Amino acid sequence: MSDSRVLVILTQGALAGQMLNEAVAALLVWATYGITVQVAFGHDAIALLSPPREHSKINHFKSVRSFIDSFEFYDLPPVWVLDAPVPVDTIVEAQSKCMENINLQDFKAVIRW
Repeated sequence: MSDSRVLVILTQGALAGQMLNEAVAALLVWATYGITVQVAFGHDAIALLSPPREHSKINHFKSVRSFIDSFEFYDLPPVWVLDAPVPVDTIVEAQSKCMENINLQDFKAVIRW
């Protein structure tokens, strides 16, 4: 187990507002400083992995979308989609995972937003 391995579970979608923006910004700061961050999307947050729909009344924060688009530049492992199929139009590399199959002991910290 690496001492700097963190699991971040995002479960809130675009309606979470500024809190969502700050959560994604924080995980990117950790990745910048060499902390291995495994990002998992669950519940409403899964919709953030797809491009916004043109006619949707709920649009993602532009900055959150930019942060998610930039995951590849931070050498983050493929994101996990918890207990759901990976959206076909995902904007980042993603894998489907069952929460019950994740060993939380493999991580120094588990943070849920």
